[in-house]
Amino acid sequence: MFRRQRRFRFCCWRFCAAEQGLKVSKTDKLRYFTSDLHLGHKNIIKYCNRPFGSVEEMDSVIIGNINSTVGQDDELVIAGDVCLSNDFAVLEAYMNRIVCRNRFLVLGNHDVLPVEQYLRLFARCGDVLRFRPLFTHVNRHEIVIFHYAMRVWPNSHKGAWHLYGHSHGNLPDEPNSLSFDIGVDCHNFFPLSEKEVYDVMKKTKTSPLLSR
Repeated sequence: MFRRQRRFRFCCWRFCAAEQGLKVSKTDKLRYFTSDLHLGHKNIIKYCNRPFGSVEEMDSVIIGNINSTVGQDDELVIAGDVCLSNDFAVLEAYMNRIVCRNRFLVLGNHDVLPVEQYLRLFARCGDVLRFRPLFTHVNRHEIVIFHYAMRVWPNSHKGAWHLYGHSHGNLPDEPNSLSFDIGVDCHNFFPLSEKEVYDVMKKTKTSPLLSR
């Protein structure tokens, strides 16, 4: 299981990317990924053994980690299960606490509001979202995001990456697959940058199925 240690706000990712030969697109914004926030879900603390004394503390830490990492003009992609509420006002209140305004949502099993309501808070939403990396050096790699883990996905045979959630770190990583769980339970309740995703994927030995 790929798990990250607690880290400080890495404000100089653009410079670190340049040192590794990566080029950021002309927009000069960064993209981040996360999943399974479960804001307002008291029982998830028990179910997933989250280290919080209350749901208020959990919400504050998760939102605080996003705001300390993702800038207002960056992009934030959430792969489902934002909060446990079918009340739009509750979701809107949570989203108003997040500084980033360029938000994207992949619908999870707990995201049950009409799509039209989500589109009031997110630039795009759907069952599956696909992106081209902002790092131009790796833009041949498509990023396919679905709430659930898939064994194959669009263009997986061409090296596309797959990011998913739902499993809360309980699904063993497939070492030969260009995919992994981006849920907060796997990454110390922080979002991952696209650069961090790249660092994981470049270490993966692609299986013959995905390489052909």
